[in-house]
Amino acid sequence: MILLDGGANVCCIRGADADLVFNAERLEKPISVEGVHGTPEDSKVKLDGFGSICLCGVYIPVFISQHLTQNIVSDGVLVDQGFKVRKEKGKVQIQPPGKATTWRELHLDSDGRAYLGEDMITRPVPVQIKDLKLGMASRELWHARLGHRAYSYLDAMSRFPQYAEAGFKVEPSSRRGPDTCDTCLLAKSTKCHFHPPRSRAEEPEEASARLRWCMDTSTGLFSSRVRRS
Repeated sequence: MILLDGGANVCCIRGADADLVFNAERLEKPISVEGVHGTPEDSKVKLDGFGSICLCGVYIPVFISQHLTQNIVSDGVLVDQGFKVRKEKGKVQIQPPGKATTWRELHLDSDGRAYLGEDMITRPVPVQIKDLKLGMASRELWHARLGHRAYSYLDAMSRFPQYAEAGFKVEPSSRRGPDTCDTCLLAKSTKCHFHPPRSRAEEPEEASARLRWCMDTSTGLFSSRVRRS
């Protein structure tokens, strides 16, 4: 849970809950903090990183500190981000920006402190990396994965066990016919150089048409629209 603090001017997430923070990064030089909620004036608390949390679908800038024991969100920062905060006797509510009829009620502790519940917070989705060792792929797919290496190179790789241990596994059903790749064929193709006609034009219009034809071919754009026989 995150404490809504009216006395703080920044939002801070403790290091233990850093998994709440999107795009977390470390500060090149930690920032010393004094006077944050629960922090004495002569404390040595420092902010170590920064990022953002997703609160009711809105990303709020936050700092990360390994020294804090409580997550803190400033109501002033929420207001700057478009939220509305309503405090009544025995009730504290926030309204997300763009939600004119939606008020989310905060949990009140016995000491009167208001906390944002887990239902208001969206956590980053953990990154999952698939293990290539779990599956096999065709020769064509490995050919593309490895930068369009020659098929003979792939055949040679399949004879070394260390590549198989690293995840290089070719499906036995892969075709053994002519090895062709459309991308490779296109990359190996060459353009035919076009020489403009060297005969003298008899009419100005014919000269103009030939000039346009040469300009088109110089950029690789061939168009019969400007060509004159």
